[in-house]
Amino acid sequence: MQPNATTTRFPVVGVAPNVTVSDTELLPLFSVDEFFAVPMDAVIISSPIHLHEEQCVRAFAAGLHVLVEKPLSNTIASCERIVAAAKGLFQ
Repeated sequence: MQPNATTTRFPVVGVAPNVTVSDTELLPLFSVDEFFAVPMDAVIISSPIHLHEEQCVRAFAAGLHVLVEKPLSNTIASCERIVAAAKGLFQ
């Protein structure tokens, strides 16, 4: 998404089921598929830890920059898959 031509603010995009939105700056989405269909350059992943691997791998596959909250994942194998997905993006 592009910034508004008159400000430096960017729209906020998030997967938020069961949310009432009154702020026009927020684009509520109700599935991960809808989320990744929105044009963007980067994502911040702050979901429950057991979801980090799927979301990180998907974001890297989409060519996005990823900032993920600690811990990266809940198993070493999952962390290794996330790192491999990131390395695949930059090779």
